[in-house]
Amino acid sequence: MMLLSDRELIVYVKGWNASYLLIMNNMRIMCKSFLTILLTMLTLSAATPLVAQERGKAAYYSRKTTGKRTASGERFNSDSMICAHRKHPFGTRLKVTRTDNGKSVIVRVVDRGPFGKGMIVDLSWKAAQALGMIREGVAPVVVTPVK
Repeated sequence: MMLLSDRELIVYVKGWNASYLLIMNNMRIMCKSFLTILLTMLTLSAATPLVAQERGKAAYYSRKTTGKRTASGERFNSDSMICAHRKHPFGTRLKVTRTDNGKSVIVRVVDRGPFGKGMIVDLSWKAAQALGMIREGVAPVVVTPVK
């Protein structure tokens, strides 16, 4: 055995030269660094809130889009409570609340979009009707994921 420092002890194996021992020591240091980084990332991710609200504008799909395929592969139905969102995974349920009248609906993400400035969600015709935004076409909303 060979003592390198107060806390390190390396066993000498017949046929191993100093470069193998150095490589093993470097790998041990890299593993410790990786575990430290992983632990830090897990700690930070646990500290961030899971429910993040988004504020912006909502629009809705035309009834003419019924039957067309969405980005998830599902056929669009304007009489369903569905929506398009840029970030949330397909199947995620979102609570969309209109800020000027307080009405809200729960919709399921089936498509990607909208891509206009300030727009955060595209709703189906039925969801837009429930929010009372058919006449205006665009409305200010808050979007919150539902568990």
